[in-house]
Amino acid sequence: MLYSNLKIILNIVCYLFFIFISFWCIVDLHLERFLRMHKQQFQTLVVVLSVALGYLCASLFITLLYEIHDLFSQF
Repeated sequence: MLYSNLKIILNIVCYLFFIFISFWCIVDLHLERFLRMHKQQFQTLVVVLSVALGYLCASLFITLLYEIHDLFSQF
């Protein structure tokens, strides 16, 4: 039970961390120079892209973490 709770907390923290990092990186790209959109549309696009990229990165990290854990727990 404790292991599954820690696993859930780790997942949530990883997702939020990677979404924050991807948002920080996308905002620093200054894509507004290349895309002609209304300000609210552009801000929504940045948030959606950040969530998508953060989710993908976090999923990769979490999967690698669990696979490595499973690999070494077999010994």
